[in-house]
Amino acid sequence: AIAMGDKWIAVCTSSLYLRIHSFGGLPLSIHSLPGHVVCMAGADSRLFVVFHRAAPFNGTQQLSYWLLDLDTRSRVSSGDLPISPRGSITWAGLTDAALPATFDSNGTLRMLAPPWGDAWVPILEYPRGQESSSRGHDASPRGQEGRSDVLWMVGVSSNDVSCVICKGGTVEPSVSARPMMTSLKMKIPTASADTSLAESEEAYVRAVMMYDVGGEGEEREATAIDAMLLGLINV
Repeated sequence: AIAMGDKWIAVCTSSLYLRIHSFGGLPLSIHSLPGHVVCMAGADSRLFVVFHRAAPFNGTQQLSYWLLDLDTRSRVSSGDLPISPRGSITWAGLTDAALPATFDSNGTLRMLAPPWGDAWVPILEYPRGQESSSRGHDASPRGQEGRSDVLWMVGVSSNDVSCVICKGGTVEPSVSARPMMTSLKMKIPTASADTSLAESEEAYVRAVMMYDVGGEGEEREATAIDAMLLGLINV
């Protein structure tokens, strides 16, 4: 596996070494990984590494991760990496806020939520067997059953997911023509049976999960969350 950032490049070897070099070839660090690497992603000074921590259990992979900051020479976060039962990681990357995110073969997109002690939050579900009925920001992960549409992930921003929707059972975009990008809204799965409240509840839960106590804009975020809660109470 290989990844790069603003001024470095990282390579995982068959000896389970994680080697980090400057663009000029100067070795910056070397680490021993606890297991075989699955994938890596880099952006700016952050390096996200996913690796096996044990053999699969009941058909489900056992994975762990490291999130390193090469500027501060520190491990920002590490731990077990959740994955859907019997699924596999099909994409891993860093958001525009430098938070790691993963997408698995069962169609679940997860993102690290530091305010909750580095818990992983499902921010979108797009199970196979669903068909998108629209494009752009109105595209919804809830579609009609039939064709097996698959998401080819491109990136994740603060509120949107950039991807290519592969139709007809294909798992990757065609290279014969330029793929059409689609933007999906994040949508944390809620347990609400009331569809009229589902959207409001989802927005409230997402705001609470990503609320950074003591962070920049804390008062503004807290006020917005209180307004959402009052709206739900008054329904």
